[in-house]
Amino acid sequence: MDRDTLELYLYMGNSKKIIEWLNSEGCTTRQQVIDKLAPIAKSNVMAVARSIGANVSNAGSISGTCNAVEKILEKYPEE
Repeated sequence: MDRDTLELYLYMGNSKKIIEWLNSEGCTTRQQVIDKLAPIAKSNVMAVARSIGANVSNAGSISGTCNAVEKILEKYPEE
């Protein structure tokens, strides 16, 4: 799965597709998941932050990203 697709799934809060991808990548621990998702989640947050500063009437929300990350992390043990 490419980065743009992952960012979109994360933004939409689609944790199921991301969990499938993480499993296919061999992730078994929470730290591995964090290492894979941190740059993508950061990108989503920064995109929303930029839209707020640009006075855009339909500024995005990070709620989908937050909800998806929370659901994803619940699926993986802490080591």
